[in-house]
Amino acid sequence: MDAKKKARRKALESMSSKYADGGVVKDRMACNKPRRDSKGEKTHVVKACQDGKEKIVRFGHKMPDGTNNPKRRKSYCARSAGIGKLKDKLSANYWSRKAWKC
Repeated sequence: MDAKKKARRKALESMSSKYADGGVVKDRMACNKPRRDSKGEKTHVVKACQDGKEKIVRFGHKMPDGTNNPKRRKSYCARSAGIGKLKDKLSANYWSRKAWKC
């Protein structure tokens, strides 16, 4: 029994180092290709790559999508434009605005 516990603990430790970012394997993801995320509070995840830097970015709020409504899109684009870092691919704002087609 003690050997089984040790083996399980060792397996979990090796998994946590592989999947340190909530189940996302950074090495297997393509750069700058957003995809749906099943874990956490956000709806999308992307491996953002810019100027030799890589970063896992999660974005999107779990609520009814309003991207098809022109009034909602105009309002969101106006609000998010003031946040800054509009051209920084390592920011969630960049990817969210791209998803909303701002």
